[in-house]
Amino acid sequence: MSNTQPPPIIVPAEWLADPRLRHTELGILVRLASTLSDRTPVSRLADESADGRDTVTSAAVQLERLGYTARAEPREGKRRGRGWGLSEMAARQVEAARQGQVTA
Repeated sequence: MSNTQPPPIIVPAEWLADPRLRHTELGILVRLASTLSDRTPVSRLADESADGRDTVTSAAVQLERLGYTARAEPREGKRRGRGWGLSEMAARQVEAARQGQVTA
């Protein structure tokens, strides 16, 4: 078993300052930013959360509406397997935060 850890996450100030984000949504954003995958299924997010699947699904959909997340398409030949990842905007904000910058 590998002990490879993703790099530390520096939460972008824009996420903390966004009054539209609830704590559940912020937690999902941090979780997605900490993963090395662009396909994190809602079931995995729910399993890792004290919140239920419906709450996590609703939060993920709200994050998509706000532009923070994007759904990955199923892998070729699969009918299922869509997952969630950070949107390009959110990924840029994470990268800027790592470099000590604030984005608009």
